[in-house]
Amino acid sequence: MTRARPFANAAVAQAFEACPPLARKKLLALRELIFDTAAGTPGVGALEEESLKWGEPADVTYHQKVSRRGAAHAALGPGR
Repeated sequence: MTRARPFANAAVAQAFEACPPLARKKLLALRELIFDTAAGTPGVGALEEESLKWGEPADVTYHQKVSRRGAAHAALGPGR
């Protein structure tokens, strides 16, 4: 059995901890699959952030962070 990946975000850890034990075990296995699949998928890459969106775990890749920053700069216009 592989060791569970640690949580960097306490709110996400609490959301998983609040699940019933059987559901938590399956959700943690799914979480590992998400991390492994993202890391092994070209154009996606390793997950950089894990947070809660609307009370549910959400993940952000490095590529998404760069895209958001680019979009924010474009929306602000030149010189901002």
